[in-house]
Amino acid sequence: MLQHLRILSWNVRGLNNPARREAVLEAAELARAGILCLQETKLSSIDQWIGKEIGGNRLSNFNFLPANGTRGGIAIFWDDTIVNMANFSQGTHHLSAMAMTITNNLSFIITVVYGPSEDCDKENFLAELVAAKPPTDTPWLVMGDFNIIYEARDKNNQNLNRRLMGRFRSTLNTLELKDIRLQNRQFTWSNE
Repeated sequence: MLQHLRILSWNVRGLNNPARREAVLEAAELARAGILCLQETKLSSIDQWIGKEIGGNRLSNFNFLPANGTRGGIAIFWDDTIVNMANFSQGTHHLSAMAMTITNNLSFIITVVYGPSEDCDKENFLAELVAAKPPTDTPWLVMGDFNIIYEARDKNNQNLNRRLMGRFRSTLNTLELKDIRLQNRQFTWSNE
């Protein structure tokens, strides 16, 4: 029987507050996530106690990319009764791992990104993604907060950097990635 693997990806905008960590734990439990991917943790380290506050007993395994001061930070939590995670690698703006489901040995690379907010850093970010691309025959799931758009309709105003949009589109084509469109909402962000 094919087991569904639920993956929750969330830009949490900081986890220094215990109430925020509790909210993430509740959302992950409600979603019954097998993998929890967090961006903008703003945590310089995650020890076993903070990890337990975020992932609880079920998502007790984790790996993280530390924040740079108060910027960034990525974490991946997983339930080892559902999925094994191994061979972690990281860059300035991404954290990747080989994931393999327990029940059917389905394997894929998962990459979680938190792209830079400054336009001057986005070219390096896109080059980092190209360098992280696995061999063509390896299934690859990339998710997170890219802080860059590839279509004007992805923006809520007309303040567009068309050069960066074109560069991002070109990079997505080079990486052979396909967009999984958001359903039932126009934007992935909200103000609560």
